[in-house]
Amino acid sequence: MLLQELRAEFNEYFQLPGGQLILWLDPGVQWRGVVPQLTGDFQVVTYQGSQLEVKAAVELAWARKERPRFVLYLPGLSAVRLNVLKEYEFCGKVYEESILQALRRWDVEFDRAHEPELEKILPIAVRHLAHCGNFRRRAPTRSSATLWPRNLEGRHCGIQSRPSGRSSSQGI
Repeated sequence: MLLQELRAEFNEYFQLPGGQLILWLDPGVQWRGVVPQLTGDFQVVTYQGSQLEVKAAVELAWARKERPRFVLYLPGLSAVRLNVLKEYEFCGKVYEESILQALRRWDVEFDRAHEPELEKILPIAVRHLAHCGNFRRRAPTRSSATLWPRNLEGRHCGIQSRPSGRSSSQGI
């Protein structure tokens, strides 16, 4: 589900005139588990300590008249820490959502009382959740259900959870 939503969102941008670069800021390094799974769809350039190296990869391709669909994944960086890549902030799409923010925008249900815990475990679980397509979507009249896909309920990323006495429809 995560991969499907990200691919759809990124592809929608790349269909626009001039849509050739996404600057993916990930200050909390939450999305790292998903990025390798996107490499076939886009030319992903990952920041590994040098903004200049990232820019060189883009500029060299453009100098060769290549126009790949670039996703510049910048783990650990926010907009205020951009220097060499600052210009890309104005000529491309900037993506800077946390996993929790993206899930909320994609109408995935979760108990908001558990947000602090989710912020900690989602970056770890994202590799396993990326391909799950059976999340429960928010119903218009309900305010709470569960974030966990049905095939992970009770296991939570391979770790056996202790019975809590709560049904799966009450949230995690």
